Amino acid sequence: MTNYKEIRKIEAIEIRGLCIRQNWYTMGSNEEYGDMLSNASKLKNVTTLDIMQIAYNFALHSELDADHTFKEFMENVAFHLIRISYTYVEEI
Repeated sequence: MTNYKEIRKIEAIEIRGLCIRQNWYTMGSNEEYGDMLSNASKLKNVTTLDIMQIAYNFALHSELDADHTFKEFMENVAFHLIRISYTYVEEI
């Protein structure tokens, strides 16, 4: 049997929609926002570390809710980023 690997991707348009729906990334400049979207969509295979780095970028540029901890915010963002990503299998 041929070998395969799993690839996870995330699209800028999906991240943008998530930010709008959740009211996230409201404190970043247009340049920062554009860079985040561009960098995220260029990832060849999104890892857990990539997800958490994007979530951290969100935290730096979002108004955090006083009712939730930083850890809860990060976990919530990561959960949503994973949900909007897609995975496929590729022959290697």
